[in-house]
Amino acid sequence: LDCDLEGLTARPSASDLGTIDFDGVLREAAETLKAIAENAELAPEKRRRAEDALVRLFVMSTARP
Repeated sequence: LDCDLEGLTARPSASDLGTIDFDGVLREAAETLKAIAENAELAPEKRRRAEDALVRLFVMSTARP
């Protein structure tokens, strides 16, 4: 059994994104990154960078000190 994990990603769900700063700047950034990550007209590299940034934003915004 061989596994190809190259395309495997972790991404926050819509409910996860709902926990990010309801009306603030972080929420706006999350929505912008999500739109870029889901835009099929953009280059795959740009979409992947946006998705990676969205995951980082989610982790940083939900991290406990």
